[in-house]
Amino acid sequence: EEGHGNYDPHPESWRWGLTNVRHGSFVDGTELFDNRLFSLSINEARGMDPQQRLILEASYEGLWNAGLRKKDFHGSATSVYVGHTSAEWGWAERSEESRASPGAGSVTCIYSNRVSYCLGVKGPSVSIDQ
Repeated sequence: EEGHGNYDPHPESWRWGLTNVRHGSFVDGTELFDNRLFSLSINEARGMDPQQRLILEASYEGLWNAGLRKKDFHGSATSVYVGHTSAEWGWAERSEESRASPGAGSVTCIYSNRVSYCLGVKGPSVSIDQ
């Protein structure tokens, strides 16, 4: 049987750690996030939804690929717009360290604000829940 014991075909018997779907998408390496690049503490980074980490990395990578460095856009009136969907990470069982900063780490409506803050830009910051 697929899923190695993580699949339960009976949603009425739902329990933590099991799912009633047969397929999923998984991202490797989210724990490799460089918190220092974004001036975040290790505990804050551990408490962040992996989607927030990926958005920060993708934002910085896009600016880097455009030939910009932090000093080029820090303090600028750059706008940040992020389209996102719901996240289930807040429901996941997390370590004690990751629960040290539970607030903004799992709130989807602040994705754009997190990018603005961590990159030091001062323009409009809008998160759009799809």
